[in-house]
Amino acid sequence: MCRRPMAAARTGRGEAHGHAALGRDTSMNANTSGTRLMTAITYPCFIARPDGRGRWYWTYYVREDEPIAYSKEKYVDRRDCEESVRRVQESLSRPVFFLGL
Repeated sequence: MCRRPMAAARTGRGEAHGHAALGRDTSMNANTSGTRLMTAITYPCFIARPDGRGRWYWTYYVREDEPIAYSKEKYVDRRDCEESVRRVQESLSRPVFFLGL
């Protein structure tokens, strides 16, 4: 799963799309010592981040600036957000049923 820091979601173009604020195909993740690391982002991917209240949510991008799915819920615990992404990833091989007219 691709992740972005909260600061990226609040600057410039990134306010609407989060990941674009740091430039194309880059993100920053904190390692266990608290320092920041640069990592490449590849698309398609899930990007998870906290909102302004610290609740986690995810967005699925097919390419930069092209989100196609969002989490329905926001999660207090990041692990719950990660579990939601895992459930979506596992369901991709399931059948699709079109109901209606």
